[in-house]
Amino acid sequence: MGSIDLIIGVVIGAAGALFVARLVGAKAIGGARQQAEQIIREARNEAETRAKQIELDSRNELAERREAFEKEINEERNDLRETERRIAKREDNLDRKLDVLTTKEKYLDDQDSQIKERERKVAARDAELDQLI
Repeated sequence: MGSIDLIIGVVIGAAGALFVARLVGAKAIGGARQQAEQIIREARNEAETRAKQIELDSRNELAERREAFEKEINEERNDLRETERRIAKREDNLDRKLDVLTTKEKYLDDQDSQIKERERKVAARDAELDQLI
């Protein structure tokens, strides 16, 4: 009976060891699965966080570019308004100068007419005097 007990003991020990090994292996596999699931969850969360950050960065960059564009457009508009103001001022100055020249020309034409009329009268008197002499 000694060797049978020994064989039974060895068989029971081997079965127990096998059971423990399977239990430990199953536990290790379960732990590995949980760890893998945790890694996948963390990776998904990190991917979502990065996607949100990229979207936020894109929106911020778009807003900055839009602001810079609007600033540039406003500067161009202001420059254009300033140019239009200067042109209008020049036009006003030219209009005033034209009015002054027109007035002077009319005055000179009147003076010329008066001088011609006087010359005509003087010539007529000279002719009258020549006839009297």
